[in-house]
Amino acid sequence: MNYDFITIPDAEIPQAVEPVFQHVVATYSSEPNKTVSMWTAVSDDLLDFKPHEKTNPIRTIMVHQLLSERRFFAQFVGTQEPPVEELLPAGDKPTVAAYIDKYLWLAKKRLPQFAAGTTSWWLEPRPFFGGLQRERIWVFWRRVLHTAIIAPRFRPGCDWRDTSRSRQSTGHPGM
Repeated sequence: MNYDFITIPDAEIPQAVEPVFQHVVATYSSEPNKTVSMWTAVSDDLLDFKPHEKTNPIRTIMVHQLLSERRFFAQFVGTQEPPVEELLPAGDKPTVAAYIDKYLWLAKKRLPQFAAGTTSWWLEPRPFFGGLQRERIWVFWRRVLHTAIIAPRFRPGCDWRDTSRSRQSTGHPGM
């Protein structure tokens, strides 16, 4: 896959302690490429723009991404995550670059934890929605698939470069 931005170069991807899980580390390291490629298409003056009257402003979507990923990884995957107070960029109206910096900071903190995962760690049962129990590896891939489904739908909801044409999103509610 070719992305506009390579957010975590191959040289910065840690080696998994068990080679069978290197694909997990490599896959997660590529996840920010999708998100950052889309976020960089938004200029700072569009952060409070609502692509459609029934959707959230773009800034709210970025905030949701940071907060929901932190909760998901902490609660369901079981990674050590920073306190909520450290998640969002400072100020009343942070820039797109500030949101991207926070997003990458969080993603890079997770990589060593995934690389350190052993077979027993990846196969450990974890809580999931609705009181379900799933193996950590299942929960991880569920999140990756969620991002793969939602991220491409974020862009068609609005052409960020032409705000005179807003269209209803075909994807996730609230976008």
